[in-house]
Formats: sequence, structure tokens, C-alpha cells
Amino acid sequence: MMISTTSGRSPAAFNSGVAKERMVVSSSASRMRCLLAAQLGCIMPWTSVSRAIKATAQIRLEAEPQHVNFCDKAMAYFRSFIRTRQGAVDTGLKLTKDYVFKKAGWRPLRQVLTAAGLAVTLAGCANDGSIELGSDFFGAIAADEPRAALIGREVLATGGSATDAAVATFFSLAVTLPSSAGLWSAGSCVVFDPASKRFERLDFQAQAGAANRASGRTVLTLPKAPAAMNALHARYGRLPIQKLLAKSEQLARWGKRVSRQLARDLSGHQNTLGPTARRLLLPKGQHLPLSALLQQPALANTLGQLRDRGIDDLYQGALAAELVAAAQRAGLRLDGDLLRQAAPQWVTVTGLAHAYQAWTVVAPNAAVDQRLNTVLARLLSDQGWHGRGDDGRLKALHAAHLDAGIGAGVTAAGGQDRAGSTAFWALDADGQAVGCAISLGAAFGSGELLADTGLFTMLIEAADGETADAAVLMVGNTLNWQTHMIAAASGGPAAGDALLAVSVDHFDGEVPLPAAISRPRQAVISARQVARETAIETTDLPENLAADKWSRLARVRVMHCFDGIPRVQPECVVGDDRRGAGLATFDQ
Repeated sequence: MMISTTSGRSPAAFNSGVAKERMVVSSSASRMRCLLAAQLGCIMPWTSVSRAIKATAQIRLEAEPQHVNFCDKAMAYFRSFIRTRQGAVDTGLKLTKDYVFKKAGWRPLRQVLTAAGLAVTLAGCANDGSIELGSDFFGAIAADEPRAALIGREVLATGGSATDAAVATFFSLAVTLPSSAGLWSAGSCVVFDPASKRFERLDFQAQAGAANRASGRTVLTLPKAPAAMNALHARYGRLPIQKLLAKSEQLARWGKRVSRQLARDLSGHQNTLGPTARRLLLPKGQHLPLSALLQQPALANTLGQLRDRGIDDLYQGALAAELVAAAQRAGLRLDGDLLRQAAPQWVTVTGLAHAYQAWTVVAPNAAVDQRLNTVLARLLSDQGWHGRGDDGRLKALHAAHLDAGIGAGVTAAGGQDRAGSTAFWALDADGQAVGCAISLGAAFGSGELLADTGLFTMLIEAADGETADAAVLMVGNTLNWQTHMIAAASGGPAAGDALLAVSVDHFDGEVPLPAAISRPRQAVISARQVARETAIETTDLPENLAADKWSRLARVRVMHCFDGIPRVQPECVVGDDRRGAGLATFDQ
């Protein structure tokens, strides 16, 4: 597989270009061929190294100075790879010459190279930096929380399909990022499956859990997300769903460290939490800090029941009865009969035809979903889009949203990311691609845990928002059935526009992916409100259009395979977004 960056082609572990992409390269002992030397254009006997490494290693690199040359990066990366040997490691490694030559030192690395019988010949380096990693690519995944992404990656590595990885990632996000994901989530997933020649979406958008929803402050939505994951797995999964649930159950029971993204969300939304949630997440009156251990035994028990009794137990079994009773005790309304009828809906995707591909966007809300697809069509047909400046692009984007029927009454606070929604995707070697955009309606849903279940609930009054806080875009060829691009965005009301701009700029405008991702963003929030990152100066906008300044707008993660996948040696580019604290990873 080839991974391309702005400076050429390189393993996705290495940060490059303006965006300074942050990713994980995960290589098993049998798949470690030429990770160091291929970028150098050298031929090296990696068999001995493979034997020396017993298990999978994941290294997260955060490149800082752009002046650091590749050989320095490669040396530090390889030494760290050998040292870690096994398990998921976030080294926070700063790739500088001081690290390589002072901290790392030559002796340990020389010993490894000698033991492995390796010889590095720098004179053989290729000018274009191209890399060929063979045909053993087995998957890629992206999510807003690194641990959930790594669990999805493990599923791919053990033979799971993209669907298996997506399902495992969803249930893991319910544990690791409860601010934006949970069993009460509503949303949509999109699937492009070359094997069955299907391009379809699975909708599980919010539905009132009581017959009379007039009192929205007490009416819960139906928890459709587990049923959706069950339906997704039943059609496209390979591994037993019990195995996928077990991973998240273990995380909840034994605990996981608070990630940077969850710490951010807790810091910004702790005042919305109810008493039970505060005891869990603010045990001493202060929110759990980064790396604090978070254990959720009640949620672990709920996930354990789903694993043991099956997902259907949540809708028509003992667990369903527990949910209804717990809701009543909390003064909330959840009808058992409606719960039994809760089901997701499969819909065939026709897609927007452009450049011999079918394009589609999915979002948690049906109205937002439709509007984003209309705006996408406008952008793809706009011949002048790529030549406009920032003001011209924002005017065109605003006009497209007005034509698509955006409302005038929506307001959104500027500043940092907004929790409550998330998006993730997975891709496997067979070209099956799955992306999901889900929402709890607000940060931590209703803000309170349902007693004894560990679940954050969602109120129906929060389900009717008009902003695109999360979205997924899929591009595939339905003639030769190959996946070409999948992208996800989240982090607030600018997510939809950020997703469209990055995807269209890169795919259609041929802007290198790191440059497309790092470009200062702007978005249409409502008919009268737009938002721009602080790097953009507002000079020429209509007087009736309020332009708010944001420090960062959304986060976008993309994978683009130029000639499509499945393919023997696909050439792809993966882009992560430094605005977020999640993870995009491919595996070789």
C-alpha cells in the first residue's frame, strides 16, 4: 500500500505537510517489511527484524519542527518501535535531532541493527520518497477518541470486517467518550460493500419514547443505536458480536484513562451534569483530569447483559423492563410498547453522481442530512469554487445553504469544540467501508445517568436541532465497486461544512490532503450567522450576516484511495486533524 503526503509518499506514521498529521502505524511482526528503509528507497532484509518483534506495537508520533529530516524521524521511530514491543503506547515523542542523538543514542539502535543483520545504505535513497508496503493492508479506522479507534483496529487485525470494527468502535466510544456517544445515541451509518455490491445507509434517527411528546423535557428518545449496530453486524459482520461487546465491557469494568478529548468535554460541560453523573465524573467536585482512571461498573453490567442475553434484551427482555422502571423512577417517560418496536431502517443509496463516483453524506438528523447533500451538489457543480478567496467561498456556501432551506432561528456559541455528537469510519482490505454519525443531542445527552444502568439518556427536545454537529461522507464507484474516499467530521455546528470543504477541495480540487485539512475554516450556522476561524479576516460580507470568530472549527479525518480499493497495491492518503484529539490509523 502507498500512503501519500504533501512531500511525496510515506508511511502514515510520519507527520508531514502543513497539517502535521497525527496517526498510528500498527505493524505486526509479519507486516513490518520496509517500514524504515522503504522511505529511503533502500532494500533491506527485514526478516530478522520481524522475528525479533513478538507482537503488535503502536506508536503515536507528534512531529513538531518541519526542518527535521526523514532519517532522523525514521531512526527515532524505529528505536521506539523496538523498545515498546507490545501494546498501545502514546509516547508523545518529539522527533528532533536532540532526541535521536542525545536521548536515544546510537548504541541501542546499533545493537538492534547488528542483531538483525541490517545494513542501511543512505546512498540508495529515492528522491520522490515513494514507499511500497505490499498488498497486505488489512484496514483503517478513525474516531474522536484514540482508545476506541485502537479497539476497532484490533478487530480489523484479527480478521474482522469494517463493520465489525465500526460496531466495536461504537460500543467502545460509549465507554471512552460518553460526552458524545452512548447507547441512547441517534444517527445514521452508511455502508459501501463491494462484495455484495451494496451502497446503503442505516437510519436510527431520534424517535420519541412516549406517545405524547408534548412534554419534551420528560420524554426520552428510544435507544435505537444498539439495535442499529446489531442490524449492521447481522448483514455485514464476520466476528461474533459477543466478542465485539466484550471489549467495551472490559473497558467499562476495569477502567480506562481519561483521554484528552473527554477531559476537554468535561472541562467545558461539567455544569450540565446531574447528581449521579457528577458522582462518577466529578468525584471531588472537580472533573476527572487527563489520564485519571474512569471505571463504570453499572455500564459494564449493562454491556455484559447485552453480550450474554443478546441486543434484543434491551428492547423486549429483562433489560428493557429495567430501563422503563428506571425512567419512571427518574420522572422520565419511556413506553415499553414503543421500545419493543424500536428498529433502524435500511435505505438504498443512489448518491450524487460526480467524476464517475457516487457521493453521499449522512448526519444524525434527517433534515440536516438532506441539506448537506444539497449543499454538496452545489459545491461539486460550482466551477468557480476552487478559485475563490475566503469571502467568496463563504458567500457561495451561504447561498447554497439558503437554497437548501437552512433555518434562521438557529444560534450557536463560538469558541471551542462542542460535545454531544461524534463520527467515525472503518475500511477493510476488501473495500468495505462503514461510517457513522451519531448524536446524544447535547453534551452527555440529558446530563444524567439512568440509575443502575450507567447510560446517559437523550431527551426528544434535543433531537430537533438544525446544526450539523457530525457527518460522514462516502465516495464509491458503483460500476467497478471500489471505495474511493471516506471522511468524518464532528466537533460542533461547523462539522458539516468542514467535511464538505475538505473533501471537495481534496478530491475535486486536487488540494493535497494535509493542506485541505489545515486550511482555516468557515461555516454557515444559520441563515443569519456564520463562523470563521480566527486566522480568517472578515472583510466583505453582507451587513445582515453575523460572523463569529472561533479558535477552531470542527475536526475532520479522511482516507482517500486514488484508484479505489480493493486493489492489489492501493495508493492511499490518510489525513488526521490536529484540531482534535482522536486518531486515524491504517494497518499494514
